[in-house]
Amino acid sequence: MDLKKEKVDFKAYNDYYFDTINLSAVYLSKKELNQIKKLTVKSRNSQVLFLHNFSPFYLNIVGFYYPDLYLNEIHPPKIQTLTQSLTNGFGYHYQFNDNLISDFYVPKSNGILRIIAIGNPKKHLNNVESFWKEIDYVFYVLNFELFKLKNN
Repeated sequence: MDLKKEKVDFKAYNDYYFDTINLSAVYLSKKELNQIKKLTVKSRNSQVLFLHNFSPFYLNIVGFYYPDLYLNEIHPPKIQTLTQSLTNGFGYHYQFNDNLISDFYVPKSNGILRIIAIGNPKKHLNNVESFWKEIDYVFYVLNFELFKLKNN
């Protein structure tokens, strides 16, 4: 991902497609994605990542960069969430309509890199463990440099 003055590597399984948003492969409508984006911050941003796979067990992963934004300007969503502390940022885990969502924020290039992982409602609501398995591996193992868990 190319951010303002920095390149950030985001790792995923080899069978994820790196792409611009392909609405036929997204588990949300454009309106729902915009609603999720506005849950925590209303600031200009640019899309920097979209990952998907046509297998129903994989996540949709969308990345946005918010220039000149600080972590303290991000507000918790006004819905029930589980907050995840990271050594260099934080995340929120919640359900939006029928989708399980993990929503991460880390400072990068004088701004915020926001990565939203969206679970497939047809697979992950009935099998929550598969959603958490994907989150654990893709974020906390493959991308541990960006999403290192904070020991509380």
